[in-house]
Amino acid sequence: MAPDLITPNILKELVAANAVNSTSVIGDQGGYIVRVRYGALERLLAARSNKGELSVRKFASLDAVDHFLRVRVNLTHYEVDSKDFTPAERKPRYALAAERLKLAHQAAAYDKWLKAEIQEAIDDPRPSIPDDEVKRHFANKREALRKRITAEPS
Repeated sequence: MAPDLITPNILKELVAANAVNSTSVIGDQGGYIVRVRYGALERLLAARSNKGELSVRKFASLDAVDHFLRVRVNLTHYEVDSKDFTPAERKPRYALAAERLKLAHQAAAYDKWLKAEIQEAIDDPRPSIPDDEVKRHFANKREALRKRITAEPS
């Protein structure tokens, strides 16, 4: 059964109305989740995916949870239970930066190659071939290929 969720905006309104009974930050596999109790209800903090679907929000660190609760929601008191916390597998920042740098170099090399190809075509001393002549030439090639394909037994 899917857990009951609460959006950050609703949580902020509940905090402003002083309606939150308790808030717990619970360590989980891959991050921390936030559980809120208000009235007789208990909800987990939600995040909206790119597709607009709600799911349980996970924070990578306690610093991230603290910043979110203090700054965005204006909630300064909560309990932390980190006994089941296991960090998510993450690449070190330098590895991510190295990947981005590699991709940037590949893109720059491709741009350089493409500009050279274009310049070579511009500098080519041979006369240009009119568009209708090129279209006619390739239409003839396509027709010859079609005839050859239909003539071959299946």
